[in-house]
Amino acid sequence: MVKKEFTSFDVAAVVRELKNSILGSRVSKLYQLDSKTLLFKLRTRSGTVFRLIMEAGKRLHLTNYALEKPLTPPG
Repeated sequence: MVKKEFTSFDVAAVVRELKNSILGSRVSKLYQLDSKTLLFKLRTRSGTVFRLIMEAGKRLHLTNYALEKPLTPPG
């Protein structure tokens, strides 16, 4: 059976995994890639940049890929 959506267990696991790397970071930019996907550009006090992608109900993870950002938010 293929998983189609995040469960509360998945969210808890991702939070536990990510908190060590992004805790204390601030959102420097936020992009809405499509109607369900957000890209957060996070920056730590030391200047390290993280890109966190979140697709509603589907995924939440860090990425190093340079994703294409729309000139205007989808609407």
